[in-house]
Amino acid sequence: LTEKYAFLLSHAVIKEKIWLNYKPKGQLSVGEGLMCVENKNGKFEIMPTQLSRIKESDTRSFCSKDSIVYIGTNNGLYCYDTRLKKTNTSLYTFVNLVKFGRDSTHCFYNLNPNSIIEPMELNYKNNLIEIYFGASDYIDKNELLFSYYMEGLENGYKDFTNKKSVTYDYLHEGKYILHVKSKNIFGIEGQEIEIPFTVLAPWYRTIWGYISYGILFLLTVYIIIKLYAKRLIEQNLRLENIITERTKEIQHQKHEIEHKNQEITDSINYAKGIQDSILPEIEEIKKSWKDLFVFFQPKDIVSGDFYWFKSINENEFLIACCDCTGHGVPGGFMSMICSGKLNDAALVSTEPDKILYIANNSIKENLRQQSEGKNKDGMEICLLKVNTLTREIKYSGANRPLWIYDSNAHNLSEIKPTKASIASSTNFNSSYELHEFKLNAGDILYVSSDGYADQFGGEFGKKYMSKNFKNFLLDKASLPMNRQLEEMKANIHSWMKNHEQVDDLLVIGIKV
Repeated sequence: LTEKYAFLLSHAVIKEKIWLNYKPKGQLSVGEGLMCVENKNGKFEIMPTQLSRIKESDTRSFCSKDSIVYIGTNNGLYCYDTRLKKTNTSLYTFVNLVKFGRDSTHCFYNLNPNSIIEPMELNYKNNLIEIYFGASDYIDKNELLFSYYMEGLENGYKDFTNKKSVTYDYLHEGKYILHVKSKNIFGIEGQEIEIPFTVLAPWYRTIWGYISYGILFLLTVYIIIKLYAKRLIEQNLRLENIITERTKEIQHQKHEIEHKNQEITDSINYAKGIQDSILPEIEEIKKSWKDLFVFFQPKDIVSGDFYWFKSINENEFLIACCDCTGHGVPGGFMSMICSGKLNDAALVSTEPDKILYIANNSIKENLRQQSEGKNKDGMEICLLKVNTLTREIKYSGANRPLWIYDSNAHNLSEIKPTKASIASSTNFNSSYELHEFKLNAGDILYVSSDGYADQFGGEFGKKYMSKNFKNFLLDKASLPMNRQLEEMKANIHSWMKNHEQVDDLLVIGIKV
């Protein structure tokens, strides 16, 4: 050995493993112990040998005799025999102690690679594992290194360390395998040991836990539904009680209204009897003139329309078609007043224009219409004086025309009325125009209130209109008077269909 190699032993070997910055020729070998090998980078590496047992120290002397090499250091004298052959010894990794559980529920001692280890199951609350490592090396146990990893938690082996125990705590549920291997001071790795075990899931993450959650959820939903149903039932009961009470009130009010309505209806029916008493009987009129008809259909029980008749002598009579303001009860009151005033006026004069003049003043006085006020009630009238012997006709009208059918010419002519009503906004002492004419046998006089022409109906719900009414009269004028009455009723009912009657209906026809 030369000084160069002594320098190598003092620094390279004791340091266990370094890179050499110089390159000797070939490979350096000191017996079977020290070896320097050229690596891929062109540098030399000292491989672990028996000389690795020499700790870091200062070398005081170095000498050899035959096959014995003596190395003196401040830590002692080392003797290296180059004649000794390297023995092929194996390193066995073993585990001194394995503790499962926080209270050492399960323990295993002196496990080696050939040991049969049954997989352990750890409760989630007790999932602690402690492992203490060891190896079958009798050179220097303090220089043993260990590496490990937990399969299922880590990806691979960690770096070798002299740590001889490891602890895993609070592992998630699942299957695990702990892998452990060792390495001695010469770099020899021991066989691997595998320790399998399983951490059980906590009860709240087991199938029974999930089933419990489902049952609890369904139970909660059931309870909520039950409570909600109970609440609805209670609300329904309260509503039913309220409805029952309100129904009783409504029934009581209904009976009261029906009773009052019946009283009102009875009163109106009684009023109708009084109104009917002022209307002349049709048979009485036919005593003076047989060939006529009166179509009278009130909107309500009592009517604002009425017909008036007065016999003057054997050959003359007065007949009128009257339309008072309103219909129903108000119209009934007006018809009673106006009928009475016409009777009073006929005692003074039998001329139609004079009767209307007297009736206008009298009604205005009776309704106190001398000064401006809210009362604007009045009457529209078509008044005829008929001479049955000479067929002479006198007509005077207040806003209601007279239609005459000429049997020879087969046409319908209209005589215009005075544009003023009886009472209402008409002034006192207003005069009314008188029309005189003589008819031929077979001619027909038609007078009407505005109810027939103003009735809504038809396909589009419109008014019947005066034009259509006159065309209807012209079309049916050749029929007998009783047949005309039937056609007139059927026509207006067909026109109305489902529409409500809007006003009183009154039409009078007189055939000369």
